[in-house]
Amino acid sequence: MTICIKTAKHSLFATFVFSLSFSFFARAASFESLNEENNYNIEIEKNLNNNAENAFPGMDNFFNLGRSQTSKSNNKYTSVIKLIKEKKLKNAREKLATLLKQNPNDVQLYNLQALLEIQENNIEAAKENYKKAIEVDPKIIDGYLNLAQIAFSEGQLNQAKKYVNTALTISKNNTYAHLLRAKIALEQKDTITAEKTLLAALKNNKGNLESEAEIISYLGKYYIDEKQPKKLLPLSHDLIKRYPDNPLALSILVSALVANNQIQSAEEALQKYITKHKNDTNNRLTLIRLLSEHPNKGKKINELFDEIYSIEPNNLSALVFETNYLTITKEYKKALEIADKVQSLVPDKSTGKQLKGDIFIAENKLDKALAAYQQAHQIEPTNRTLFKIADLMSAQGKINGSINFLKKELAINDKNIAAHFKLATIYQYQNNSAQAQEHYNAVLAEQPDNVDALNNLAWLYLAQNDSRTLSVAEKAYKNSGEAPAIADTYGYALIKLGKPKEGLKILEKAAKSLPKIQDIQYHLAEAYTINGNNKQAIEILEKIVNSQKSFSEKKQLAGC
Repeated sequence: MTICIKTAKHSLFATFVFSLSFSFFARAASFESLNEENNYNIEIEKNLNNNAENAFPGMDNFFNLGRSQTSKSNNKYTSVIKLIKEKKLKNAREKLATLLKQNPNDVQLYNLQALLEIQENNIEAAKENYKKAIEVDPKIIDGYLNLAQIAFSEGQLNQAKKYVNTALTISKNNTYAHLLRAKIALEQKDTITAEKTLLAALKNNKGNLESEAEIISYLGKYYIDEKQPKKLLPLSHDLIKRYPDNPLALSILVSALVANNQIQSAEEALQKYITKHKNDTNNRLTLIRLLSEHPNKGKKINELFDEIYSIEPNNLSALVFETNYLTITKEYKKALEIADKVQSLVPDKSTGKQLKGDIFIAENKLDKALAAYQQAHQIEPTNRTLFKIADLMSAQGKINGSINFLKKELAINDKNIAAHFKLATIYQYQNNSAQAQEHYNAVLAEQPDNVDALNNLAWLYLAQNDSRTLSVAEKAYKNSGEAPAIADTYGYALIKLGKPKEGLKILEKAAKSLPKIQDIQYHLAEAYTINGNNKQAIEILEKIVNSQKSFSEKKQLAGC
């Protein structure tokens, strides 16, 4: 499936409900069931933001992997970390050289030196520094886990497993080691080992609430991916039984209930908790997010907002959510008032302007929406504001204006991969394959494994019968973790390029995961036809023709 440049509507619940409990953790995965008609720009922005800083262990890992060692950090560490965060890498390198000369046996300085090398994409040098840290102190768990993470990122799964196993001999209760071991097992398609690893980690960490919650959250994603959400319920009920008044345990329970579509039980658990905890705003907001899925719960939602503001008059999370809620319920005047309040509370952030842009889009006031997003981009340039401005110009028929805006962004920074990506999609929409390929390749020059660029480039190659099609589509497919939308591209390329049975198998899986996405259903019908399964193909095509939804290839069915 080609990644769209338009954004789809999706519920407040799908967007927000799982953003609470797992914000405690840098690595914990939420129990997230994504809406099929996902906002692709959000996913694209995540991919465009993946770089050396977050593809490998970074500042958070420096403090979190070896808690016992690094918790003793002092100013000599924090001053270097500050320089790295501020991208003053030359100064950081000079500072580290001085510190290492004074403290040649300080293992954490070698870890920091490795982090610095990662920032400059010197991965081999980073490895050597982690190995030096291990040489100085063979029981420094950080070194093994960072080496494991790098090996995992490079696809060296057996080597990664060895490093993780060594780390676990040092500390069998290290949560991150267990999570990484499970991640390696999943990558190797060994789901049994992955589950056993996580359950063993949960048992070993019993009594440590934060570790238990982190492990359950990872298990949650695994069970949802495996269509086994019921397995979450006994784990979450056990946690809340042992920690009945803990908001983190409550969040785990609520997420598990929602994953099992037990929405009323989740609402009741939240209501019971907030009745007892009069000053709790976070769980009131969680309850609002659940209730916002019901059109007849407006009165209760307003009461909960009033309770939050009586406790915290300037609660930004509540203000932002209420603005979005009012936008969906078409109370635009009040939504604009709150958006202005948000902007006044955080004038150095673009949040308020972006909220206003969203309101104007809902009102179909595209000129005002464009102006709001342009103001937001001036305050705080982000990929989201860049995408919105380009999309709004395109929606207004100002394609050249959109192209010129993106070219100006690239004139300022020719490595702005978000601008390259968006420009490529516009050229692809215009059937300007040469320019589209140029900009996708600019993205891939900075991020060789960028799934979205690889996926869209594969479509371009397929249209030109380019021999590179399958290799690029397969790389996108594997890098995406076999995501259904990306699997659609790879499966379709296979059926078109002489491997119909392989393609059919992949397309069947993608269509099952996203049954409402008609492009994928259409490709599956075509795969059935090529494989001689005309009956299945006709059944799918009849459903598509009778559907009220339009999609990119529906015109081809006229007269069927």
